Amino acid sequence: QKVIDWITSHCQKMNGNIEASASQMLIDAYGSHLGIIKQELEKCMVTILPKTTITHNDLLHASSNAVGEYSQLSSAIKKGNASNMINHMHQLIKRKEDPHKIFNQLLFQINQLLPVALAIQQKMTPEKLASKLGKHPFFIKKQMESLYKNPLQKKLPKLVQHMAAIDQAIKTGQLSAKQALISLSNKLKYQI
Repeated sequence: QKVIDWITSHCQKMNGNIEASASQMLIDAYGSHLGIIKQELEKCMVTILPKTTITHNDLLHASSNAVGEYSQLSSAIKKGNASNMINHMHQLIKRKEDPHKIFNQLLFQINQLLPVALAIQQKMTPEKLASKLGKHPFFIKKQMESLYKNPLQKKLPKLVQHMAAIDQAIKTGQLSAKQALISLSNKLKYQI
């Protein structure tokens, strides 16, 4: 929410607005990397003139094709669709996106789901989790409802452990980021 607030505020400083779906698309694509988000917003504001409100479609047209691909990857993660996650990872690699960026975005998205998945396993109420995380209970309730339908929900802790091991292998030079994505794809393919 803080990133969304920052995006809205930055657009207002440029005498513009942004639709909620466009803000979410930027977060799906770039996480909390405000420098990159700022560049995308400024590029998009110039592109849409004389309009002043950035829409989902405006962002797709002004940004690289990778923004839409990252958005679809985020959607696949939220739905727990492993084959779509693999497909979008490979599409991003084909578009010459930095494998480190792809891996970090995957880790960012999955880390967002992990506390909710653990709360579900512990049969925690949305209100109690919201209080622990400092989030609005309605937001947590919606996340929990969505995660109940996610086939990867119970496997998220193992997936995060695997990704942490991969991340360590990248940082120690044992794996390249591209090899890490291939390893992660194989893990997802065989459902962890």
